[in-house]
Amino acid sequence: MTSPRHPASSIRALLALTALALASLGAAEVHAQSTPLPVVKLDYTGDVPKLVQNEVDAAIDTVVKNDGRKLALLDAAATRKRLFDLSPALSGCVTADCLKRVGELLNATAAVSIVVQGEAQIYDMEIVVYDLGAGKTAASEKFSCDICTAKETATRFAATFTTVLGRADIKRPAATVKTIAEATPPVETVKTLPVDKKTEKTPESVKTHVVLTAVPDTSTIALDGTRVGTGTAALELAVGVYMVRVEAEGYAPSELPLRVDPGAEGPIKLDLSLEPLPAVETPVAPPVAEDGDGSRLVIGAVALAAGLGGLIGGAVLLSMDGDTTCSTGAINQCPNVYETSALGTSLVALGTASATTGMFLLLWNTLTERAPAPAATAPASMLGVGVDAEGVAIQWGGTF
Repeated sequence: MTSPRHPASSIRALLALTALALASLGAAEVHAQSTPLPVVKLDYTGDVPKLVQNEVDAAIDTVVKNDGRKLALLDAAATRKRLFDLSPALSGCVTADCLKRVGELLNATAAVSIVVQGEAQIYDMEIVVYDLGAGKTAASEKFSCDICTAKETATRFAATFTTVLGRADIKRPAATVKTIAEATPPVETVKTLPVDKKTEKTPESVKTHVVLTAVPDTSTIALDGTRVGTGTAALELAVGVYMVRVEAEGYAPSELPLRVDPGAEGPIKLDLSLEPLPAVETPVAPPVAEDGDGSRLVIGAVALAAGLGGLIGGAVLLSMDGDTTCSTGAINQCPNVYETSALGTSLVALGTASATTGMFLLLWNTLTERAPAPAATAPASMLGVGVDAEGVAIQWGGTF
């Protein structure tokens, strides 16, 4: 036998259910009135500690919540998952067509891209707010925080993010937001929809989203000889084979083929890293012969030749001294004789000095323990000169 339910308990239960329903309706109305703001990119590159990342993440939430336009933040992970489920080619694509398509799929009029690059507590940051309806940048800012703590970095980021958001005209979507499952049919359904034969695309005309990333980020990326970006490039490529070339100052350039097959599912991501060029040692120039070596050899050769000429002339004059000037006859028949002793002695002395100087100049490198210049050759023998009462004796192979 059951006891009758007390009327008061039933009334309280009914009131509780009514209050819960009203709260749910109020929450749904608030959500419907909010403006979605997806984060299509949030990258931490280089040396950005986890503590700094957490502080920046918290700053993003705080700035969006404090914005008077009732923005509803869709974080980077949730945005990436939704886009990948709906259209993988849109993940990471920021071209005009891609941005417009993102706005349609997420029913949003604006989106945010954030990049933080760190090195030795120096943080370079970039904030971009996109106008998804126009497929272009609405506001952007690049800034740095040098030798900053995690709190200082987050404070600087929050102030700049607030300014950039304020410059962007973020409008509420015109239509009521439906769930993504309701707004977009599944991929399988899209494939089986009837196709107008006039607009049917051939495999060659279907393009695949390709993202090329190079390290270092200053690298120039070229596709089939045409520059397509610096550091990164997002492309829509038809079926075919392309040649990708990446080059940067101080690094060895790299080339490799990129093949896009029919039916390829994007996005295709290709990461390229360049190798630094090896350090080039500056060649040390070999010692160059002094400028005076050539002229010294010439002067030495001339002095040696002049000295030899003087010695020979002096010897002849000395040998003639005292001889008669007549071709025949004795001294009593031809009293005139040659007096060439003084001139011959002078020539011998000058010739000796000149020859000695010439030999010294020719043998300069040997005497100073230096390798002789390639064009110079040292004499094979020495010249000896002596003077006696009868004349001059010249001997090769002697010493002074």
